[in-house]
Amino acid sequence: MSAWISHVKGMALDLEDVGVTMDDEDQILALTTGLDKSYDSFVISLDSMATADLTFTHVVNCLLNEDIRQGGSASEEVHTALVSSAQGRRPSVCFQCGKEGHIRAFCKE
Repeated sequence: MSAWISHVKGMALDLEDVGVTMDDEDQILALTTGLDKSYDSFVISLDSMATADLTFTHVVNCLLNEDIRQGGSASEEVHTALVSSAQGRRPSVCFQCGKEGHIRAFCKE
């Protein structure tokens, strides 16, 4: 799950780098469209959320909680990196290799 969230946010940041703006709604749509059927009830529950709560950061937090509920294992390190990324900041340092610009889930070393 953490790799998927990072991938979606990375694509949004890449688009912003070339001048295309993706608002929270676009990012949430991209994030939820790629989920498998086990997350259908989660996606449906987003319809009942207040519009003000439908931010990418909030949906990422809810999705990580749902992933853990379904038996996933999102570590606190990954959670912190994803929330930081969802808030529009690139992760500063990879916890595996120590280099900037990516997180451990995408580390090639």
